[in-house]
Amino acid sequence: MKNLYLLAIILLLPSCTDAFWDSNFGKLGEEAKIKCYSGTKLIYEGESTGAVSNASRSDGYQFREKGSDRFLEVSGNCIIEYND
Repeated sequence: MKNLYLLAIILLLPSCTDAFWDSNFGKLGEEAKIKCYSGTKLIYEGESTGAVSNASRSDGYQFREKGSDRFLEVSGNCIIEYND
């Protein structure tokens, strides 16, 4: 039975899109640049030390800020760009 599950996973993984893979597995723990806007005004710009996650019960994002080591939650129209 375990072999059947393993075979199914192996056969299904190539069908995952790049976006699905990166959002669920590929970018976990990677640093990111975050820019948040209110209208056209930049209200936050910074970098994370690791993964950026959706804040629970909020429309924002949570992460630890590089340099200050503060745990932040930001919201607004945010662009999250992962470093390659």
